[in-house]
Amino acid sequence: MSPKFLFYARHSAVAVQRLFRGYLGKLRFREALTQQQRIERQKFFNFSATQIQKLWRGFFSRKYIHHLQARRKFVDSVVAKNAAFQQELRDYYEQELKKGERIREEKKEQEFEEILSHLHHLISTSSAPGVFSSPFTGPAIALDLPIEEHLKRIQSKTVLYRGKARPVDSLNGSLMSS
Repeated sequence: MSPKFLFYARHSAVAVQRLFRGYLGKLRFREALTQQQRIERQKFFNFSATQIQKLWRGFFSRKYIHHLQARRKFVDSVVAKNAAFQQELRDYYEQELKKGERIREEKKEQEFEEILSHLHHLISTSSAPGVFSSPFTGPAIALDLPIEEHLKRIQSKTVLYRGKARPVDSLNGSLMSS
């Protein structure tokens, strides 16, 4: 083998290796470029899908879930129910106040009648005027009636029966047992 042939063979081998390495480099570059393009496309598709989902969810939420007119109707119905309930509460409160006032009035009248039931001896008779009907001052008034009227009304409700005062049944006039 001649040195010239060896030089030519070595130069040819280096050229073949250089070309093959260039070819392999181009293949690797193409593969890397394809992989990079695939990653970029996947990122773009993911971004696009996210944007589509975001827009769809916003539209769906505004149209069906957080529907403005439906929310307004709901709030208006709650306000109306609240106003009606507050009115019911005010009416009930007023009724209870009236009921309490009526009960206090009835209790006061019962206490007054109880006190007057023991004062039947002070009522006027045909021969002697009572203590509560003075000729100098007008008649004594309690609960919008003269006390004489109260005494007569209470006396008509009770009757002495065997030494005891018993109430009379106002419906049939018979004595009530106590």
